Amino acid sequence: MFKSSTSSNLSLPASEGLNDWKHISQRLRQHENDVEHMTNMNTWYELRMRFDKTQTIYKHLQEAIVKEKECWR
Repeated sequence: MFKSSTSSNLSLPASEGLNDWKHISQRLRQHENDVEHMTNMNTWYELRMRFDKTQTIYKHLQEAIVKEKECWR
């Protein structure tokens, strides 16, 4: 979702998949400690907090979605 154009080989599972199930835990550990992954996680957390506080550029759309959800409850 937040992948940069200069991504490292550690994001391989996200882009190409992984067939080496024997070493999956090692690869996941490497991926989770990758700088790009950490940056993307921080970006996601910031975006999620902004959505929760309705402080995004799509504030009016988000409010309409909430109203629609309430209408159908």
